Amino acid sequence: HIPSHSFPTRRSSDLAFAGAAERYKDRMFDVSVKRDVIYASNVKHLKTLNSISTAIITYAVLNDGMPVYLFDNETDLKEVSLKMDIYQPKNDTEKKRPAVLVMHGGAFAAGSKNDYDQHTVTYCDSLAARGFVTAAVEYRLGITAVIKDKALTIDSLDFSRTVYRGIQDIRAAVRYVRSNADELGIDPNRIYLIGNSAGAILSLENI
Repeated sequence: HIPSHSFPTRRSSDLAFAGAAERYKDRMFDVSVKRDVIYASNVKHLKTLNSISTAIITYAVLNDGMPVYLFDNETDLKEVSLKMDIYQPKNDTEKKRPAVLVMHGGAFAAGSKNDYDQHTVTYCDSLAARGFVTAAVEYRLGITAVIKDKALTIDSLDFSRTVYRGIQDIRAAVRYVRSNADELGIDPNRIYLIGNSAGAILSLENI
């Protein structure tokens, strides 16, 4: 038998303190998402997929996998719009919140802003629930590749241009968020970048 006096009595103030959430640390808010916000228009991008890429995309779609984008050349171009999904804490009255841009992985040839496997959605939702404004950012995917001796070949210079296109896109996304700071309720001087794999490289290259 354990005497009842062995258990300390908790005061109501102790319980209130234990249940208090701390902004930017604990989940405090429900999250709203504004999808497919265009942050850059009329951006030149690769157009002609090569036969291997077409086969990979077809296989991925049929098997619920991840399409991989490989292109024939860098001269056949089209204009595209680049989009982001913006996650915000609901009913939050703070007007100078930090913003976090999240970039997915995928070796610059695959992935999307809706990617659960790369944790993009998880990061955005988790941070917005803690009081940040977050954005899942898409960027131009695709690498020029050729077939030599029945082997897929990607030139290092072509790949470096692929990475640079992504860097340009993320810089455009930062400019968009900064120019809309008042509407988004963020501090334009507190914009942070995170990502996984290729997204991490883009984050580091934009510091």
